[in-house]
Amino acid sequence: WEDDPNSILFVGELRNESGAARERIQVQIELLNEAGEVMASSNGFIERSYLNAGEISPFHVYFTGAALPSVAFTTYRILVQSVSLGDFTRGYTIVDGLQFTVDQVGQGSFGNAPVIRGTFLNNRDTAVGFPKIIIVFYNEADQVIGVTDTYAATSGPGNLLPAKSISPFETNIVILTERNPTSYMLYVEANRSS
Repeated sequence: WEDDPNSILFVGELRNESGAARERIQVQIELLNEAGEVMASSNGFIERSYLNAGEISPFHVYFTGAALPSVAFTTYRILVQSVSLGDFTRGYTIVDGLQFTVDQVGQGSFGNAPVIRGTFLNNRDTAVGFPKIIIVFYNEADQVIGVTDTYAATSGPGNLLPAKSISPFETNIVILTERNPTSYMLYVEANRSS
């Protein structure tokens, strides 16, 4: 986590150890004082739409504005809520047949924030909507120090990427709790077109 006068940012990874697929996974962080009392709390959702058993997703939770505590917190508590697959049937968000290649890793124009450019491939026999790439940055100790996501460029109605086609992607804004990440991981997902 990173604490500055105007915001507090928590980043991390969550593993689904429930034994079943889960969706609408929400992470709540409570900031506690020395007496263990809750001073402030804030919510955030994981980056992926759902998690099968054993799968991992990054998350980030911000405290800004009125959510910031008036004095420094002593410790924190993380609470996780989710539901079994319901409104979205399993497979509504897909990963099978989606691939990527990384073409360039470099520094952006905003300080030391890394920029990753590459190509998103829809290798399926049908179009997909909203092709998404999630990038997680790690330090030398394999701790998460930043999370961002971006969408591959699409054209036409419905933000569709046609079957057997490719599209470029590029990271946009990356907020890091430490400078100079040493490794990164990419995840991809997209919605079914029908």
